[in-house]
Amino acid sequence: MSSSPQDKPSLLVGIWFAAASCIPLSLVWIEFVFGALGKPWHALLGRVLGLCVLPILIAFVIGLWFGSDILEPDRVGTSGRAILRGGLVAMSSTLVYSLILGLFAGIWMSISERPPGNGPILDALQLFLVGLAGTLVLSLFTVGWIAVIVGAIAGWLLYKLRPHFHKGAT
Repeated sequence: MSSSPQDKPSLLVGIWFAAASCIPLSLVWIEFVFGALGKPWHALLGRVLGLCVLPILIAFVIGLWFGSDILEPDRVGTSGRAILRGGLVAMSSTLVYSLILGLFAGIWMSISERPPGNGPILDALQLFLVGLAGTLVLSLFTVGWIAVIVGAIAGWLLYKLRPHFHKGAT
């Protein structure tokens, strides 16, 4: 299966936004490095997948789907629209990643902690919602705003480099 020249710029856009996502993620990685000392390998593997591979993969896919319009002059005609599109790609990536982390946190909290209360189903639901909401709020307010700024800059740079992408595709 050969890829057409039309697909190559889209893949590059996905890689572009995946690379841009590494900038806000570096704050998370600093915590990961300092928290990794003395941990067993399976705990480190989970952290690498959850804190490194998963968010970059999400940024790649969302950048591929929504960010590739920046290369189309009829869809994104101004640098302002490119900035907005880049910020939306970054915000969407952050939101999807936060939701996935929140789901895992909610499931983990509802399985591992059993405080006395109304009943096991209601307690599990309450812990699940606390884990989901807590992760969403923490991730969006700690790293989300940085991700939006970096995504907006990445969208603007992609717009400025658009002629070079089209030259390389032909």
